[in-house]
Amino acid sequence: MLSKHAEMRMRQRGFHKLDVELVLALGLPENAPGGATKYRLSGKRVREVIRSLNRIQKGAVAVVVAGQIDTLYKHYDL
Repeated sequence: MLSKHAEMRMRQRGFHKLDVELVLALGLPENAPGGATKYRLSGKRVREVIRSLNRIQKGAVAVVVAGQIDTLYKHYDL
């Protein structure tokens, strides 16, 4: 959930909701003043993620059993 301030800044700075989701999912958490947590997604990390996405761009599946990854495979029909 975004605050009104965050929604305004997101529009002003040209971010999309998926951008925010990616920063939260892939960024490194850091303590910030006032008990807040900020998530930092560096250019290096972005390049690493792009390389991974290129590897799986035709489709990938992870099968989870009882909270543990049981297997991984490529799925080209996705």
